[in-house]
Amino acid sequence: MRNKYTEAEIKVLLKNLCVIVDTREQVWSNIEEYLKKSNILYRREKLSQGDYSICIISNEETKPLGINRDLYFDNEIVIERKASIDEVAGNMKEPDRTRLKKEFSYLKSRGVKVHFYLQDENYDLNLRKGAYRSEYNPKALFGSIKTFESEFGFTVRPVHKDVIGSEIYYTLYYHVKNSLLGK
Repeated sequence: MRNKYTEAEIKVLLKNLCVIVDTREQVWSNIEEYLKKSNILYRREKLSQGDYSICIISNEETKPLGINRDLYFDNEIVIERKASIDEVAGNMKEPDRTRLKKEFSYLKSRGVKVHFYLQDENYDLNLRKGAYRSEYNPKALFGSIKTFESEFGFTVRPVHKDVIGSEIYYTLYYHVKNSLLGK
């Protein structure tokens, strides 16, 4: 099912977006700061998967357009964010690896688009040089990450901490916009 909206209606819907931040997301003050500074609505809620997603809020502006309750996109798009390569290395060891594999398998089976952002602009160099706290062998970690990317259809993308808030928001925003346009 899908609705067709006019350009004016799409503008109204996009004006009423709200970023959903998973309640388990712990270190995200730089992202919160960006959202506040940019007057972007956000709220903390438990997400079944991922760290960030988005919804269109039901209110007096959106109800005439058929949004009678908040319309969530967490079954279409999620963003997984890691604060550092140390966190990724930790996630590649058991039992976290099994949990992560299960989560990504579920997302893939449901056709959910996953964006995997790593808040480390030097990720590629740090990974290859083993410049991280874990004793995980750099070649083995590199292989594990590439296996996950291939198996689950995403790419780990390094993003500088100063722009990650913007990257998260606009990734979600344009997904919703294109969805509303029927693309």
